[in-house]
Amino acid sequence: MFRSFFTVIAMLGAVSAGYAQTTAQRPLSANSESVQAWVDGAMRTAMEQNEVSGATVAVVKDGQVLLVKGYGTSRITPSPRATDADTLFQVASISKTPVYIAVMQLVEAGGLKLNDPANAHLPVALRLPDQGFKKPILIRHLMTHSAGFEDSALGHLFVNKPERLMPLETYLARYRVNRVREAGLQTSYSNYALGLLGAIVAHRSGMDFPTYMESKVLRPMGMARATYRDPIAPEVAMKLGLPAPMDKATAANITQQLGGTASKRKELGPEFTGMIAPAGGLRASANDMAAYLAALSDPALLEARGVLKAATFAEMLRPGVPLPGTRRMGFMHYDLGGGRTGFGHGGAMMFGASDMIVVPDQNLGVFVSTNGRGGFSFANDLVRRMLRDFAPLPPSAIVRSPEVKKMAQEVAGDWIANRRSWFRTEKAVMLFDSTTNIAAEDN
Repeated sequence: MFRSFFTVIAMLGAVSAGYAQTTAQRPLSANSESVQAWVDGAMRTAMEQNEVSGATVAVVKDGQVLLVKGYGTSRITPSPRATDADTLFQVASISKTPVYIAVMQLVEAGGLKLNDPANAHLPVALRLPDQGFKKPILIRHLMTHSAGFEDSALGHLFVNKPERLMPLETYLARYRVNRVREAGLQTSYSNYALGLLGAIVAHRSGMDFPTYMESKVLRPMGMARATYRDPIAPEVAMKLGLPAPMDKATAANITQQLGGTASKRKELGPEFTGMIAPAGGLRASANDMAAYLAALSDPALLEARGVLKAATFAEMLRPGVPLPGTRRMGFMHYDLGGGRTGFGHGGAMMFGASDMIVVPDQNLGVFVSTNGRGGFSFANDLVRRMLRDFAPLPPSAIVRSPEVKKMAQEVAGDWIANRRSWFRTEKAVMLFDSTTNIAAEDN
């Protein structure tokens, strides 16, 4: 019998607590030249092995940019073009993280409170029915993926033609997901929750979502070209009732999503995400992401630029929902081994992958994004390898308590994820893809 997967997370945390680890943090010793040489080699090998056409990387240490660089080919039509540090990549779910900052700006301004019901700040058409549940969904629940929604993606999360785009509010009303558990009971990653937060930002500010994000979050942080706008024709945007699209000069340096071998590349995309832009619609360059990493690494910089108070950002990172994988206000928690942790977010398109990790004990931030499927295998791994080579930890002294083996045996079994569709037609497909087996081993 399958058990609900959310339960195993807390149990694994308990198992981990049964191990005593002693580590000493070593500062990362690197300069721009050594980092570039290392990243050049790592990216060359990874891109060749995984048949990735183009990638972009940003590395920030102690608030200083050590590397911003593009690799490989960003476009093949109308003519081949190399990737540079200003090439815009679709960073997928990393897009969510500036949205959390935008919501906290409204909290600081007194426009809303985290314990307010979401319905108090949503347009009438988007207000959430209780569906038989007792607790209202709060802003806090949307911020922590704990609203109790089912998941839905098939056929609407990404679209391949501009004509299939629609305004954010239209999308959220048309593809409304069901509530399947009480709010605040479990965490279950939700693109729909981020769409609602984006709608709240737009509704409360009186601006369309891309305009608010550019004027209040992205540009103040120094992200000069980053945008949630889609690269579509102005007349198409006007006809569909969409916000103004990306300008031509910016759109000219967007990467295409590419596949195939080096000798025979082919375009796989495009993938448009403007109708759910808060969840995955940000396009950004290495230069943009370096500015973002610098601000995330130093909350005082966020405050100096008028984006968010340092104390507010610190509160966002304080663990709240007691499950690994999600920090209190949306940033993911990363266990980097040996007691070292980080925060950030990853992202996946159908044809691209991204990851962003900040390592506080090293004051280090790393971003990598690729324009092909092969990037899934190494986007997240780059920062771990960098830490291993530049800031190695001494071997941990691990002492296993007698209870650990028993605890591991309790975790063992077949599990089913709670992030899946419960009522929609895609539920059979998602159920098949949502199961996993965990085995207990002697070590």
